[in-house]
Amino acid sequence: MRREQRLRHARDFAEAYRHGRVHANHLLVVRTKPNGGLPARFGVVAGKALGKAVVRNRVKRRLRAALDALAVVRGVDVVVSARGRAADAPYAELAASVRSLLAKAGVLARDPAAPSPGSSHTGGMRDVTEGTGGIS
Repeated sequence: MRREQRLRHARDFAEAYRHGRVHANHLLVVRTKPNGGLPARFGVVAGKALGKAVVRNRVKRRLRAALDALAVVRGVDVVVSARGRAADAPYAELAASVRSLLAKAGVLARDPAAPSPGSSHTGGMRDVTEGTGGIS
C-alpha cells in the first residue's frame, strides 16, 4: 500500500472513530468517513485482545493484502479493526469479510476494470482518476 493510501496519524484514526459510519460482522469492524476527495486511505487495527504480536501482525498483513485487492471509491478513509475471531480465520474468510463490509458501506467501486464515466476510484496499488487513461 502506498504512503498516500495509509492512515498514519492518530488524529485521522480518531476522526474515523468519532465521526465514521460503522459496519461490523463476527470478524471485523469497518469504519468509513469521507475525506474531502483525497485518494482512499486505509488503516488496519489489531488490538492486544487478538493475541501476541506475531498473531496481530499476521492478521494485519492479511487484511492489508485483502484491501490491496479491492477497488475503493475516492474520497473515503477506511479503518478496519480485527475482532478476536479474526486470529483464527483463514485469509479467504478475512478477504470475503472485508469485501462484504465495504460493499455494505457503499465504498467499493462498481467494476475495478472499468470506472464509470465521471467518477474516480482507487484500488489496491493504483489510483485511477479522470482523464489519465486509467493510470496516474
